Amino acid sequence: MTSHTSLLASSIDFTAQGRQIGDIRLPWSSNERPAGYYAIPVAVLNRGSGPTLLLLGGVHGDEYIGPSALFQFIHSFDINTLSGRLIVLPALNTPAVLSMTRCSPLDQGNLNRAFGPFADRASGQTPTRLIADYLENQLMPSCDAVVDIHSGGLAHLYAPLAMVYLGAEKADAQSLALARAFGAPRLWAAHFSEQRSVNAAAVRNDLPMIALELGGGVGAAPDRLEQAQIGIRGVLAHLGMAPTAGAETTNPRRVAVSDPGLSHSPREGLFVRSVNPGQAVASGDPLGALYSFAEPERDPLVVRSAIDGVVLAVFNRGKACRGDMLAIIARLD
Repeated sequence: MTSHTSLLASSIDFTAQGRQIGDIRLPWSSNERPAGYYAIPVAVLNRGSGPTLLLLGGVHGDEYIGPSALFQFIHSFDINTLSGRLIVLPALNTPAVLSMTRCSPLDQGNLNRAFGPFADRASGQTPTRLIADYLENQLMPSCDAVVDIHSGGLAHLYAPLAMVYLGAEKADAQSLALARAFGAPRLWAAHFSEQRSVNAAAVRNDLPMIALELGGGVGAAPDRLEQAQIGIRGVLAHLGMAPTAGAETTNPRRVAVSDPGLSHSPREGLFVRSVNPGQAVASGDPLGALYSFAEPERDPLVVRSAIDGVVLAVFNRGKACRGDMLAIIARLD
């Protein structure tokens, strides 16, 4: 742990050997909880010497693949096989996870847009920014790698992929190696302009990191949970923190996303998709159709792909509003 000052505190000792499960305490007075704290679950598994791996889930509260996979992992992993330290935060944005919302009900903050110099460090910080500050400035400096598990949440379905922010002086090659070790079938690696995300915080700490998108929808699909368990163990093997038996590396297919591949809804309506994540499409192929609630007699508007590529994500919430992202079509590098 660093000497950075934070209003958050932990109930456990991050340096102690063994298996500990407790909470990180977020002090915040609200109508629901006028005194006390909001508890963010944390587990630390520490045995011998070796790297420190930070595992994150629940950055967005409506994405349940990460929390489900990491709670499974905490209660199934044999610490006797570990060399090093695991810091596991299965529900980082706990207020949002408990409310099943993407953003925090305490301040409407999107945690994956709350990191770095854009966050207000003065008094009166919001709960979301307090969590972001704690992660970036208190935890990350003591870590050697980060894995952040996302999914499309209630709005989207994603084809499984790893995302890497390029720009860390020492860590770029190591981040790409983490993606191969996890076994992600697709890799989106670029110099992203967004500087308020967990990935950007890792870049500022010169840490290798992958953010994963593993499906989406309500709950957690068993095949995606299995993919997450196998992937985490692959990363542990790659880092020399656990036995290598059964670990496999892959060469994920590189994808690139640009504006022509982003399909936004031109109007409100019921979006009935006609494609699945991972499906190849050609320019002009239908992605789905928009049906009008207000004018049911109106012909549906067919939404078509503007480019050749693969469906990286598709809208799956039903009702779409003007401006909603209906699909992300990625080009294959």
